[in-house]
Amino acid sequence: MRAPKDRGGIFLIGNVGVVCPACDAKLRVLQHRLAIVAFGSFAALCAAFAALGNIEHIKYGSAKQGLNLLLIATAIVGWMVLFRRYGYRFVHFRPIQDGEKVRLVPLSKPIIPERMPEARTTQESVDVKPALQAEKLPSGTANPPKPTWMCPECGEENPGRFDICCICDTRRDDIATPQQAPDQN
Repeated sequence: MRAPKDRGGIFLIGNVGVVCPACDAKLRVLQHRLAIVAFGSFAALCAAFAALGNIEHIKYGSAKQGLNLLLIATAIVGWMVLFRRYGYRFVHFRPIQDGEKVRLVPLSKPIIPERMPEARTTQESVDVKPALQAEKLPSGTANPPKPTWMCPECGEENPGRFDICCICDTRRDDIATPQQAPDQN
C-alpha cells in the first residue's frame, strides 16, 4: 500500500505516518522543509528568469521570446523532474506523540524472521584473537594465498576461516571444502 499523494505526486495527503519494518517504530512524516524548498526554489527560478528577461530587454531593446520560452520551459520541466526524483530527501520524521491521529502506511515489507542473520555463540566465533594472532606474518613477507571455498547456493567465494557463507548463510560443513584431503587408506 502506498501513501496517497497530491496531483503533482510530491506531497503526501493528510497526516501520514510510517512503521519501520525492523523495529516497529511509528514515525510521523513531516513535510515542512519539502514545502519550503519546493516553493522557494520555484520562486528563485521565476525571479532568475524575470531578471534575465529584464536584462535582455534593456540590452537588446526586445527579448527573443521564442528562445526565452524554450529556455524557461526546459528549466521548469527539469526542475519538476529533479524535484520529483530528489524531493523526498527534504522530508523528515519524528516519533508519533500520544493522541496524535495519523494514517499509518508500511515503509516496506516486514523483515521475515527466518531470513534474519543468526548470532553465533560458539567458542569458535567468540575466540577471534587467537585466530588473528595465528595469521600474523613476519614482516617483509607477502601475504600467502589463503584457502577459500565456493558456496554452492550463490557461488560466492568465501575465506577459509568462514564457516557460513557471507551472502546466503549456507553452512560450510554441508559441503566439501578444499582443505579436507580425501582419505587415503
